[in-house]
Amino acid sequence: VLSAIRGSSIAVNVIHENVAISACIKSGLWQLALNRLECMRHNELEPDMTSYGATISACGRAGRWELALHIVNSVLPAEGSSTVCFNAAISACEKAGRWEQAIALLGHMESLEAAPDVITYNAAMSACEKGGQWDLSLLLLGSMPVVTVAPDQVSYNAAISACAKSRCWQLALDLLGEMQQAKLRADGISYSSALSACGFGNQ
Repeated sequence: VLSAIRGSSIAVNVIHENVAISACIKSGLWQLALNRLECMRHNELEPDMTSYGATISACGRAGRWELALHIVNSVLPAEGSSTVCFNAAISACEKAGRWEQAIALLGHMESLEAAPDVITYNAAMSACEKGGQWDLSLLLLGSMPVVTVAPDQVSYNAAISACAKSRCWQLALDLLGEMQQAKLRADGISYSSALSACGFGNQ
């Protein structure tokens, strides 16, 4: 499509490039997404946060978490860095089970005054859960209200699952109770994780 646009009198703009990069996410074409981003940067077509976020997502979905980190740390402009871009990078680390990098990105967001949201915390907590870091998952869950981010069902499920994997059955049950007190609906994941924790604890 971009080739056809270039062959016409229509000038290729950021929106066209962003559509092309976003199409790479579903197709798993992370190399092409990176290529489009680099072409934009070298052809005096300034990428926006959508451009960067889509490229990071393409790398993350393909398991290329190192490239996602590289874009955030070395390519993404510090000024105006968006929550969406960091969320995509943290999700890339979560998929790869890289909890240390996910936590580091969360700290990097704070240094740039980019506001984390519930998606940010959920991805970071899930990364900690996969890495067996139940204490960090609970710490993140507890810190959410401090920064005025309300935990949701996914937040509690990540924390309960982290406790289950670490055989902390009492904490898992406490979280299930907290979830209900917060008027959040527990689902199959919530209950199965709590039951799994109780099974490990012979309760």
